[in-house]
Amino acid sequence: MPSFVYLRLIGFTAGTLLQLFWMVVILGYRRQRNFERVFFFLSLTLFFFYAGSLLALNAQIYYPAPPALLTAFAKTLLCAGLSFLPALLIHLHLEYAETRGMLASRTLKRTALLAAYVPVLYFALRVYPLLGGVGNPFSFAGAGSRAVLVSQLAGGSVFHRRGAGGAVARAERADAA
Repeated sequence: MPSFVYLRLIGFTAGTLLQLFWMVVILGYRRQRNFERVFFFLSLTLFFFYAGSLLALNAQIYYPAPPALLTAFAKTLLCAGLSFLPALLIHLHLEYAETRGMLASRTLKRTALLAAYVPVLYFALRVYPLLGGVGNPFSFAGAGSRAVLVSQLAGGSVFHRRGAGGAVARAERADAA
């Protein structure tokens, strides 16, 4: 086996275990606010991505032709993780902004959350029929999907910059400069 396969195995395993660690830490925290709840779901989404990738890679290694149900399950985990990730990143930034008192109104937050989660519904309706083996479930990464992803990530970076600008200590602003 090439060394790249080993690197992928190590990376996907480390990512899966790291997300499990974060979920346990978040669940052990006693006073959960919305920020911690959204961070838990972000960790769960990243866990789905890493676990689906690890499962698909192990299936490629151990089976000459992986079973269809195993492949569909790995694709489901991977697509669920990829679909929810941008929306949850925006949601996490909005919860942080609300915690810091940086949002002007709750209507802005609700509108931004609606705009962030609507593409998830679209991706779910478009990808779900393709998971059974007919077609490529990763074909949702077309031009329109890329535009949605780029706009969501750009929105998240705008909220990141605003959050760093409102930081009190210089060390809190260092990574956003």
